[in-house]
Amino acid sequence: MYIKQLSIFLENRPGRMLEVSRALSEEGINILSLCVADTSEYGLLRTVVSNPEKALGILKTKGFSALMTEVLAVKLERKVGELERLLDILNKGGVNVEYLYIVNTPAASLVLKVSEPEKAASAMKAAGIELAGEEIYRLDTLT
Repeated sequence: MYIKQLSIFLENRPGRMLEVSRALSEEGINILSLCVADTSEYGLLRTVVSNPEKALGILKTKGFSALMTEVLAVKLERKVGELERLLDILNKGGVNVEYLYIVNTPAASLVLKVSEPEKAASAMKAAGIELAGEEIYRLDTLT
């Protein structure tokens, strides 16, 4: 039910994201989704990759501060109001959305970090919203 996301702390300076991208691509790891939040001094890169365990090891070996977090990947229909419907379900279930970002893949459309993952997953399943699992990591082999 959960997927693994990497959170990588980066100094806010030129080339730092390139170093992450290069480190992963040199090892054949595909970046499937990402979002970046920044301050004047550092950035937080959240990403879903094709092999999270291997990627975490590579990044740590190269001196990056990184950690792995379990998040939910959600399949939504691509139509007006679906995000509102999802957020309403979670709100009614008393679940706080800590952050979310878009994944534009066949396996999922959103990555969510929520306050109560089990409660969120149950509410979404009851409402007919499909969760993605580890198939998301294999997207680099889908056509």
